[in-house]
Amino acid sequence: MNLKYIIHCFIFLGTLYSQCESYNIEECFDDPYCIWEENLVLQNCDSQQDELVCNSINECSWEIQTTYHSCSNFGSSSSCSEYSDYGCSWEWSWGGWGNHGSSCTGGGFQIDNSICGGQDYIIDEGICVLDLPPECSEMNEPQCYNGNSCEWVENLEIENCYDILDCTGGCTWQDCEAIEGCNWHFGTAYYDPSYCYGEHEVDNGYCQEIEIPECFEMNELECSGDYSCNWVEDIDYALCSDLSISDCSQYFDDGCILDSDCIQWGSWYSWICYEYGQSYCTGGSYQLDNSYCEQNEYQLGDLNQDSLINIQDVILAINLILYGEFDLSADINLDSTVNVLDVIQIVNIILNN
Repeated sequence: MNLKYIIHCFIFLGTLYSQCESYNIEECFDDPYCIWEENLVLQNCDSQQDELVCNSINECSWEIQTTYHSCSNFGSSSSCSEYSDYGCSWEWSWGGWGNHGSSCTGGGFQIDNSICGGQDYIIDEGICVLDLPPECSEMNEPQCYNGNSCEWVENLEIENCYDILDCTGGCTWQDCEAIEGCNWHFGTAYYDPSYCYGEHEVDNGYCQEIEIPECFEMNELECSGDYSCNWVEDIDYALCSDLSISDCSQYFDDGCILDSDCIQWGSWYSWICYEYGQSYCTGGSYQLDNSYCEQNEYQLGDLNQDSLINIQDVILAINLILYGEFDLSADINLDSTVNVLDVIQIVNIILNN
């Protein structure tokens, strides 16, 4: 196998895994093979410095706070220089005592102290990940019923309430009656102690993978519903006269009957038979249905029918996805579509083998 194709194949598989990670939340919900994992973070409105961003958040609003200043109000060179970016400058004058002729010039200006106000809010910094179906053993009851290859096994047990509640360290009637089916007996004396009684039903049900029977174990209906099996019609015909007396009754519906010949007719009443001979089966022919269910010649996952499941089959499955085509042998999970889940299962088959 060309190494180049192998590398391309696994790059493609890696792309399928990482595709979900590139989605935003809306794209993630639109893709049936992806699931959004939430990561809720508490934020403050005052952390937003941009007016447009602030107003785009429902819980926040931009509060305009503007102050007006005049350079002439700053009486020292240090305070004047603090606002040099707004056009203020200190003009020195040496006349007079203490240089009282010096001043801050530059006119008036305004400072925008607007802030983003409002209440705290929550943002979702979650990520989109590939949503692989859980194993049957990991499913709860509703999930199990929705799983195509899983079945729920009922396992109910009845436990005595007296045995469930350990009262060696002391217990109360509330502890007892909190358990469904249990009741508390209030004792009246030392010879009549209080205790918990009744029966409680415990559901130990679990989900397991459906054991699919082999093709040869299936009837016609089961066989016809399984893509990997094929029902073979095998009908023969035989004569009723070849059947034994004990087997004849099995084919009464097909026209076979039990009969016998008279070996002694009456002498006076000649139409009356006084003795019959040995019974035998007659009635023409009957149908023998030897039809059976057999395994299809193809193997799921073996797309090129070379009796091996390998990287070549993975590449063929990927091509089916890219071109929107269908091949029964590529539909590993038998959901009538070929998608990334089938590719993953083919890869798992290769790794397990």
